[in-house]
Amino acid sequence: MTSSEGVVEEFVIRKESEVGISAVPGGMPQGPDRREFSQLNLKLDDNGVTNDGKLFYVNNPQETFAVYPPLYGCGNGLFTAAESAKDRCLISTNGGFFETQGLKRCHGTIVSDGVKVNEMNETNVSFGITREGKIIVGYLSESEKNTYNFTQLINGVVWVVRNGKNFVSESIALEDMSIQETSHCTPEDCFFRTVKAGRVLLGHDNVGRILIMATNGHRGNAAGITLDEAASLMIKAGAVNAVNMDGGGSATVFSGNTLISSPSDDCGVSGFDVPVSHSCARNVSSILCIKPYPDPILSPHQHFRQIVSRREPLEALYVIAILVVVLVVFKMMRRSRT
Repeated sequence: MTSSEGVVEEFVIRKESEVGISAVPGGMPQGPDRREFSQLNLKLDDNGVTNDGKLFYVNNPQETFAVYPPLYGCGNGLFTAAESAKDRCLISTNGGFFETQGLKRCHGTIVSDGVKVNEMNETNVSFGITREGKIIVGYLSESEKNTYNFTQLINGVVWVVRNGKNFVSESIALEDMSIQETSHCTPEDCFFRTVKAGRVLLGHDNVGRILIMATNGHRGNAAGITLDEAASLMIKAGAVNAVNMDGGGSATVFSGNTLISSPSDDCGVSGFDVPVSHSCARNVSSILCIKPYPDPILSPHQHFRQIVSRREPLEALYVIAILVVVLVVFKMMRRSRT
């Protein structure tokens, strides 16, 4: 592994990141849109093998993107992405790598909503957002992790896209590849790179929208994708930089508490290890989260107009009654003074 010192990219989140995408990259079919994100449903055909997945463009990520640790913190058990989301996320996926044996600790440094919740000194690619509105991707020194004012930070394994180009080979030479447990991996021989599996990628485009791509793994006719195929897809989607997150059976996507991907893990039956025909979400460590926009602080007048526009008559009557009482009390106080 060669030195990775100083290999860092900074990108300022622009005003355009507040709006959704205007076109579908590569003609891929489009899924539902929200103010917080645009969703594309991927249908990939590889010599007759269909690989499904989902691609999310996260608008205004300073407000709508977060990294969360497992439900009870790193090293205190593994949970599905939906469980760790705790009803805070519109969309949640698995996030960083973790120990599959022993304490099952999170790998890397994790900052969640401005709080450092995990720290392990490993030489792997980081992806973060600062309070000043910058996206930081690269190999951070310990001093840089403290110098940047991170609100969200997570580590992956393999920086697959750098400045719009495939960076897989260079990244494997720079990183601690022992973090992934698929196989021994060197620049010359890396099964982790070439194996087709479910993948989760975290990146950003040229205006600062965050891209989250999750592809299914070995399920039915699906076979998954390699790291280089993942890099090509992210480049096609407009990624400037992209980082490989935990994948394989960990690759899962939830909409609220509903599983909307097809993980490669089989479900057991009645506590016995008997595979059935449908897939189940694996318990994982940290997660990626697309959050709702925070509710604006409304004046009483704005709140009343919002209630009326939503046709909430009981609450509207309640507000009117309070206003009438306040008005009556005010008039009585004026009379008592005269």
